Amino acid sequence: MGFQTRPIAATTWAKRGCTPVIKIRGRGWKKISAAGALAIAPGPRRHIRQYFRLYSHTIDGPTCAEYLTHLLRHVRGPIDLVWDRLSAHLSPEVAAEVARHPRLRVHLLPTYAPELNPVEQMWSNAKAAKLRGVAAEDEIDLELDAEITLAPLPVFELIADLSVNTGKWMREMSEHLETWVHSADGDPDLRRIEAQMDPDLADSIYELDRCIECGCCVAACGTARMREDFVGAVGLNKIARFALDPRDARKDEDFYELVGTDDGVFGCMTLLGCHDVCPKALPLQTQIAFLRRRMARTGLG
Repeated sequence: MGFQTRPIAATTWAKRGCTPVIKIRGRGWKKISAAGALAIAPGPRRHIRQYFRLYSHTIDGPTCAEYLTHLLRHVRGPIDLVWDRLSAHLSPEVAAEVARHPRLRVHLLPTYAPELNPVEQMWSNAKAAKLRGVAAEDEIDLELDAEITLAPLPVFELIADLSVNTGKWMREMSEHLETWVHSADGDPDLRRIEAQMDPDLADSIYELDRCIECGCCVAACGTARMREDFVGAVGLNKIARFALDPRDARKDEDFYELVGTDDGVFGCMTLLGCHDVCPKALPLQTQIAFLRRRMARTGLG
């Protein structure tokens, strides 16, 4: 579904002979695209939730596949997906994504049957009620259509205005988790040639090393709001990185002592806000799941 900056004409009340006029600034008509779903939980209570994402480009096959990945992260259990025969829904990228997830079953609606698709009614309501008569100046204005509230990142110590002390939090976390290579040889010999490493393993370690410690994952974390000692996705990502590193002499038992508690990997509620907001698109979801399984095996051990 697309929403244009062009205002949607609609009837309204006015004095006789005084037709309401909406003045529009700007050149051309820009738009944003939206992909959405209504999730209806089985059972007598029939809980309904809405999941949608906004895009600055036309929705195509890869975009639909990316949206399905997002949806599967938030909806658990088997899913019966009912949607129309939009060309993007029938693309090879979507077919491949569906094949990767056995819990996802797709059911196609007839060729043109908007009355059978409740999402169409959702978009119609958005246009007819929420955006009726709205003359947006650009895509951002159209996307937000609301007041913008600027606030400092939560969890971190406030310095002033919007500035927070992420450095202090990151340093304390790093010291607590000992996020450095623990060599079995003690002090490293800087003149010695480093042992070769498998290229794929080196790439995996480098991928996790791309974290810039911006704090977005911590600010978006529900557990971090409730537990001030929770190490956050940034801390768990660092532990996963050193658990992969063959130069680190620590064993799983050592890592368990660091993150095998509710302030570590077992405190994560898998809301995955960290995964959604990471500006470097790190695989936080995968690493937290990997670390949780590894620590669970160690704890049961």
